[in-house]
Amino acid sequence: MKSFVALFITLALTLPVFGAGKQETGAKIPTEKVTLNVIVRKYALNQESPYISAKAILEKNHPNVTVNLEGLGYDDTRNKTLITVGANQQLDVVQLDYIWVGEYAEGKILLPITDRVKKDSELYKDIIPQFLDSSSWKGEIYGLWINTDVRIIGWIKEYLKKAGLDPEKAPATYEELVQNAMKAQNPPEVSGYFFPLISGEATVERWFSPLFSYGGQILSKDFKKAEFNSPAGVKALQFYVDCVNKDKIIPQVAYESEEVDQLVWNKRLVYAFDFFAWEKAREAGWTVDKYHEAFGTAVPPKFKDGKVATTSGGYELGIPRTAVSPDLSFEFIKIATSTDNVKGFYAAQARLGTRKSLSKYTGELAKNNPDYQTQAKALEFTHFAPWNPEYVPMLEPLYTAIQKATMLKATPQQALDEAAAAANKLLAK
Repeated sequence: MKSFVALFITLALTLPVFGAGKQETGAKIPTEKVTLNVIVRKYALNQESPYISAKAILEKNHPNVTVNLEGLGYDDTRNKTLITVGANQQLDVVQLDYIWVGEYAEGKILLPITDRVKKDSELYKDIIPQFLDSSSWKGEIYGLWINTDVRIIGWIKEYLKKAGLDPEKAPATYEELVQNAMKAQNPPEVSGYFFPLISGEATVERWFSPLFSYGGQILSKDFKKAEFNSPAGVKALQFYVDCVNKDKIIPQVAYESEEVDQLVWNKRLVYAFDFFAWEKAREAGWTVDKYHEAFGTAVPPKFKDGKVATTSGGYELGIPRTAVSPDLSFEFIKIATSTDNVKGFYAAQARLGTRKSLSKYTGELAKNNPDYQTQAKALEFTHFAPWNPEYVPMLEPLYTAIQKATMLKATPQQALDEAAAAANKLLAK
C-alpha cells in the first residue's frame, strides 16, 4: 500500500500541474452544462445531510450544474483521489482525513483555498481556531472541516458501585483511574482499562493524550524534528507499561480500537478511553435515562503533575487541482459544511462540528447524543496528530516502540529514541 500511494504522489508531482498553488478570488461560474465529481465517505450518503442536501442546493442555485456523488470506504477514498488527480482527470471535491493535508498540499493534489475562506469574513470568523490551523499547510488553507470527534473516557457504573466507589464520580487524575480500575476489575473476565496495542494508528493515537497531558509534543512546531522521545513522552509511555505489567489493568491482547465499544457493551471493561457506547445503546432501544444509569462519561483526566488533554480526528473537504471550476467546488463545500446544513448529520450520527455557530443548537444535538456536552467540553482541551506528509510512514516505528516497551523488550526511552531516529530520517527528506 505504501509503495502504491508513493507512486501516485510521484505521478502527481511530475505531471503538468494546472493551476496548482493559484487562487482565483473573482467568481468564475461556468454557464455551460457542468458535472461536478465529488468523492465522499459512503456512510454519509445514507441520509439527507450533508452531501445530498448540498447537491440539491447547488443544483438549484445553478440549473446548468449536476453534482455526481460517489461514496467510498476510507482507503478507497484516498486511493481514488490519488489515482484520479495523478492522472490529471477531473475531480472537483474530495473528502479527506485531516492527517493527509500536508501530503496532499506537498503533492499538489489540492488547491489552496485561503483567499476564498478569508474573503468570506463570516465563515472565517466562525471556524474554531485550532481547526483552521489543522486544515492549513505552510500558511495556506486547504480544506473546510465537515466533522470531527474527540476522545472522552467512560465507565460502567455497576462495577464501581460493587467496588465501593462512587459510580457518579469521574477520576480527576490518571493515578486515581488506575487505583479505581484495580479495585473494580475482575480479570480476565473484566479488565480495568483499555489500550489497543495493535500494529496501527490507534495504538499511537491513544498514547498522544498522556503525552500532551505531561506537556509534551509529537513534533517540533515546524514539523521538522521528532520531540515525542522527550521526558514527557517517556513518562506517558511508562504509564502504559505500568498499566500492562505492574498494575495489570490492561490485558496484553491486541484489540482493534473499534472493539472497545463491543467490550464495553459486553461489560468486559471498567474504564475505557475513546468511549462511545451510545450508538449500541440506541440500536438496542435504550432511552437516554437508561444510558446514564448504566454508564458515566467525562473529559479525560490529567496526571497529578500534568494538565487535561485529549485528541481529535475527523474529515475535511478539499478542492483537487483538476477541478473544472474551483469556484463551484468551493460553493459546494461551503454549503456542505455550513452549520444549518450539517447539523442534521451531527444529530443523526452523533458527530461534532468545528463552527462556533453550532452553540445555538446545543440542546437539539444533546437530545440525540447524551455525551454531546461532555464531548463539546473536551474540545476545549483537544490536540491533533501531525498532518505532515511523513506522519503516516512514522506510524510504524511509533507503534513498534510502544509495543516493545509494553512487552518489556526495551525501556520507554530506548524504544522512543529508536522511533525518533526513524522519524527524523523521514522528516529530513
